[in-house]
Amino acid sequence: MKILKFALILLLVSILCYVFYYNPSEAEIVYWKGSFKAPMALILVITFSSGVLFALFFALLAGIRIQFRTKKLEREKRQIDEHQSLIDKARSALSLGNFDEAESLFSKIINKDPNNIGARVALSKTFLERDDQDNALKVLDQARAEDKKNPELLLAASDLNARLGNFTAAYDNASMVLKMMPKNKFALLRLADDCLPLERFDESARYLRDLIRLCTGQEQSEFQERLAEVEFMAAAKIEDDAEFKTVIKDILSRHKDFLPALEALADVEADLGNCDKAEAALLKVFSIADDAAILQKLGRIWIKANNPKKAISTLEKVIKDLEKSEKNSSSARLALGLIQLELEDIEAAENALKPLLGQESNPLDGVEVLEAKLLAKRGNKDLAFKKLVELVEKCPSSSCSCN
Repeated sequence: MKILKFALILLLVSILCYVFYYNPSEAEIVYWKGSFKAPMALILVITFSSGVLFALFFALLAGIRIQFRTKKLEREKRQIDEHQSLIDKARSALSLGNFDEAESLFSKIINKDPNNIGARVALSKTFLERDDQDNALKVLDQARAEDKKNPELLLAASDLNARLGNFTAAYDNASMVLKMMPKNKFALLRLADDCLPLERFDESARYLRDLIRLCTGQEQSEFQERLAEVEFMAAAKIEDDAEFKTVIKDILSRHKDFLPALEALADVEADLGNCDKAEAALLKVFSIADDAAILQKLGRIWIKANNPKKAISTLEKVIKDLEKSEKNSSSARLALGLIQLELEDIEAAENALKPLLGQESNPLDGVEVLEAKLLAKRGNKDLAFKKLVELVEKCPSSSCSCN
């Protein structure tokens, strides 16, 4: 260490000697009161030393500033960690249904950090879970007053307004997000949904198409189905049968297995007297849905066209084709029995339903009801009534067909 110090001193002395040796002349220094002469070497040394001192001074200032900045960042990180811990606890309380605890924790976070947008959105959701929509909206409005263009706040406000039935406001909130983030899926979906109660079906369809372009796989398929539903809702507003038929066919050209459109096409074809085309559409629906009600509807179309024989023969052919290909014909048999019952052909209805009646565990809704109807047609109304009461007690759900 002593040798190093000695070497440094020797180096400095050598540099000074070098400067003085090669700069022996004098220089005149002029200032406001006059002037004086000094060795050039001395002036160079003083100038260099002043530069070094200034450099050290500014380096010290920069170091102090960096030190303060580092401490501030550390303090902010500790604060963020503390707030995140509180947020995790609050969200856990919210998921468990402890709304009072969640509200208290989120409020505590906001009091410590008024700019924590996530906490404000979460507090709003807490109020929503308690059906306190007024306070939920109040929290979001306060947050938006401080940050009017925050996408998270705007989407939360859009969701809340939609729940309150303020669909125009919900649409406006989501539109602001989309202007800032043109490919935001949440904003596009929110806009597609908000357009429906406003009956802006074409606009809703446009947003869904944008979503389809942004998505892949199962998500894309789901939006394709939703797009078909929206296009069908728009078509339902058309009153002219010929125009409606054209639009439905256009929908089916893009969504070939969309069942509501196929059923609607069958209805309009039947109204136009094209029973064969209506039959083709309904048979396609049945091949996908395997629903007795579809074939019953087909039978009624032929009955309405004063051709009950065609109704029976069509359903019998469906049963034959299903059994030939070793597929389940229960739904078709049930539909045939229903049609024969409507035609007052009790014996034929019983024959159609014979393979289905009396089974302990029948997967088809409505078979037991048909059995009761047949009993009533045969004059055994008390037994029919008793069977229906048993069915209702066994299956109290309002969605079950036995109701």
